[in-house]
Amino acid sequence: MLMNIYRNQSSPFFYCTPLYSGTCAGCGAAPSSPSCPGEYPVPYSASQWLVEPSWYKSGDSLRWSYRGGEGVGISPDEATLALTPGRDYFVSYLIQGVLPPRASLEVLPYFGSEDPIPFSSSGHSGIQEERVGVSGGFLLPAANPMYLTLQLATNSPAPISVTGSLHLFPLPY
Repeated sequence: MLMNIYRNQSSPFFYCTPLYSGTCAGCGAAPSSPSCPGEYPVPYSASQWLVEPSWYKSGDSLRWSYRGGEGVGISPDEATLALTPGRDYFVSYLIQGVLPPRASLEVLPYFGSEDPIPFSSSGHSGIQEERVGVSGGFLLPAANPMYLTLQLATNSPAPISVTGSLHLFPLPY
């Protein structure tokens, strides 16, 4: 069954239009039937954050600047994101660092605890200085309270230049 589901930018609803099957992706009924409302509330709004470009050393928590979205707060030190309690989230990040030769970069997510959650990602430079990117994605279960921090780990003897972004997608209830 192929359906075209699109969002009308002037409205907070998705609208369903059948392509071939004649049924609505939202409720399974024919869109012309009285039982099909034809529109569904947008289930969530994603939040985007950018790494504050800076020099970071191993053990530093990445600092964030707000790009857009809603439902996420930030601590005064700009390192800890406070997520809406009771929601599940999909988290996606891409972090880049300029590493000296034969160095490594690892991103360790912390979710309201002193131990990192087991979804770290790492990258390594070769025989010369180079930009290395690490990315990751994981699901965070609903909790109360919900705090997320990404910490940097590197074997570089000097601080490294880091940039990147983080996207938080609250999942529908």
